[in-house]
Amino acid sequence: MKKLLAKEKIYTGEKLYKAGDIFEIEEEEVERLIELGVAEFATSEIEDNQVSTENIGVMAVFNTEENPTKGQSDEEIEKRAEEVIEEAKKGKGNKKGDK
Repeated sequence: MKKLLAKEKIYTGEKLYKAGDIFEIEEEEVERLIELGVAEFATSEIEDNQVSTENIGVMAVFNTEENPTKGQSDEEIEKRAEEVIEEAKKGKGNKKGDK
């Protein structure tokens, strides 16, 4: 379960959360609500999820025609993500739009 802050009215099951409400929800629903822009992590959750948010962005970059992840284990993908993050920290990674 993760704590989220509602930015708009959210209906989950039989519950209604109004803007400003803090509520707990199953982890499977967290990403969907955040991507829709109707919720954000409650303050205590932001720091805990910073790394996983970065990894999600990196993995999305990998899952393209130029750099597919099909047939790779989670461990292989995670290792590639860590390498890219380290390169980016050193200033060697490609920025959006670079080829």
